[in-house]
Amino acid sequence: MKPYALSLGALILPGLLLAAPVEVNGRWTGELEMEGKSHTLVIEISGYSGQHQAIYATDDRASKSFKTVEDGPAGLKLVTTGGSFFAGRIQEETYTGRYQHDAKRSGTFRARRAPATIPAVALDGAYRASTGEVWVVSRSDAGLFLGNTTNGWARALRPAGPDRYVFGNTLLDEKSTAGTVEFTGNGRLTATMGGQAGFSGTRVPFTEEAIRFENEGSVLSGMLTLPAGPGPFPAVVLLHGSGPQVGGEPWSHALVADGFAVLSFDKRGSGKSTGPDWRASFETYANDALAAIAVLHRRKDIKPDHIGLYGPSQGGYIALLAASKSTDVGFVIIRSTAAIPPFQQEEYRLGKLLEIQGYSAADVAAARAFVHTKFNTPVTGDWAAYESVADRARSEKWFETMGGSPAREHPAHEFWRQNGRFDPLPLLARLHIPILWLTPEFDESSPVPETVAALKSAPGEIAHLIIPGADHGMLATSGFHVTDENLAGSPGLAPEFLPSIRRWLANNAR
Repeated sequence: MKPYALSLGALILPGLLLAAPVEVNGRWTGELEMEGKSHTLVIEISGYSGQHQAIYATDDRASKSFKTVEDGPAGLKLVTTGGSFFAGRIQEETYTGRYQHDAKRSGTFRARRAPATIPAVALDGAYRASTGEVWVVSRSDAGLFLGNTTNGWARALRPAGPDRYVFGNTLLDEKSTAGTVEFTGNGRLTATMGGQAGFSGTRVPFTEEAIRFENEGSVLSGMLTLPAGPGPFPAVVLLHGSGPQVGGEPWSHALVADGFAVLSFDKRGSGKSTGPDWRASFETYANDALAAIAVLHRRKDIKPDHIGLYGPSQGGYIALLAASKSTDVGFVIIRSTAAIPPFQQEEYRLGKLLEIQGYSAADVAAARAFVHTKFNTPVTGDWAAYESVADRARSEKWFETMGGSPAREHPAHEFWRQNGRFDPLPLLARLHIPILWLTPEFDESSPVPETVAALKSAPGEIAHLIIPGADHGMLATSGFHVTDENLAGSPGLAPEFLPSIRRWLANNAR
């Protein structure tokens, strides 16, 4: 999803002054003029001072989120995720100013606020039909999405008029129009597909609180979403996969609709959280998780004995480790996590990547041998062997795909020294809490047979489910591929994924 010219590098644009802060919430529609061409522009802003959310779209393309919204006496500045700026002033319900694309390209915009049919609130949340079926609207850096929590169907939404959106035939399809979504004044969402009514539901009430907590010198920033009412509620803390991660899961409002509080936070070193990210140890990440749980334990609206962790991919390791360190963890949900040490899982992932790309069995074996040496050298200390293997591998076509050979001082080696041989299985013998372990049928990042065999003999209360037709990210698929490459054409999540979590929580976490 690439709205016209809205994804380029950082730059500086002077703000136009406002005499005083003004109301910025609402739906703004108008034009963006750049390089002699006019483009339709839609901006939607909701929230409150310091916690605004906003999306934008041009020429009926899929909507995308602004990275920051800065309002105040200095003006209204909207910063795209790529670093470009809209900056201007609001006068008489009209927002005007300049758009800066890069150092050489800029334009002007003018947008008028549409009359509000409902209070200016975010559309995010769960919508429940009279049948009990729940759909979810969520935002991410990629834009606004609608998902069916019963069968996994999901689509990106494109603005098509006041309180009206359209969607395509697949998750990120921007070209076709397969249906429409309308939001009406009584808090209802109506989805129409192929001219036929597909869903009509009312927004489930909830509240949100910005949360900040500390661990090991880092300040972690997140959001606590609570069902309506005084509680107390059971709660789920959402953890993260590998690499920088911001926020939680786009479907988490379904859990709020089911009566669970949900705490999501930016991974250390990501988003609004401080500190290093992937260079941290699993111990540090586990302590971050326990610090989040400690925040919930102090609240009267949370059930202290019913707080659990959801850990996707690498987060599954973290959830198990955190639970083994504290009796404050009441349950654990693990998604797409291998029941083997990370260095073995990564060997498999990179080898499977080459298989998907069509490399021969001999190439895959050679690449896996190289990767094995790379990830184990920080532990063995045999850097001479590492350099020798790397020298032989540099001429291979797969070398860069395998991540190359970082220099000895590269921080990635310290990460693997600390975490590469982490073994999740011994932790299971120490845990006496409900555990749900979800394994995708077509997980290109973790070896399914090894995980199945390991969990069959593992102790503890483990409910292990293989999710049919799912890839590593739980997207629907019919075979092995790379999850990111499957994203655009996917129909959504694997049908059994969310229902499995919701059923299990209803029986094990209240």
